[in-house]
Amino acid sequence: MVKYEQLNWDEEEYMEKEKLKFQVGQNVVYKRHCVYVITDIKEEKICAEKKTYYVLSSVYDNRASVYVPTDSKALTSQMREPLSFEDVHEIIEKSKNSNVEWIEERGARFKYFDELMARCELAEVLRAYVLVSQHKEDTLSRKLKFFAHDERTLQAAQNLLCEAFAFSLDMAKSEVIPYITEKLG
Repeated sequence: MVKYEQLNWDEEEYMEKEKLKFQVGQNVVYKRHCVYVITDIKEEKICAEKKTYYVLSSVYDNRASVYVPTDSKALTSQMREPLSFEDVHEIIEKSKNSNVEWIEERGARFKYFDELMARCELAEVLRAYVLVSQHKEDTLSRKLKFFAHDERTLQAAQNLLCEAFAFSLDMAKSEVIPYITEKLG
């Protein structure tokens, strides 16, 4: 038999969870473009303070979990729904008209691409990925040195795009770049 106090607690807990923006089982993007599923919403005592947390588990790495306090607007504002299939295709199309350009001078290029990656505007990141990929292909075909910073930019852009697009396109991360390449023609 369920005690009245216990029933009230469950109702209160349920009502509190109903007020939350996100629910258990929902997929979300947290921070930049990492996709998680909300596996639980629970009260935990962390650093001597009891709070309610969203428990996020990565859809790509079962060892990665994140606890996000439900009352922290600064952190919950970094949670959003994943991109839709249509969103991904809009980003691919938008990247074709992006004003991201190759900069010959290394120092200025490194700074420019670092700032671009920090902004995380996916159409710009995709355009940068294409430019750096083309530069790498051209540089290596002429047996010239491809700079490590350019390689890091290329890898960071690829990782960001694969993480952001794979879930929405319902494909493995390894399939994203060939898919994008095909769509860009």
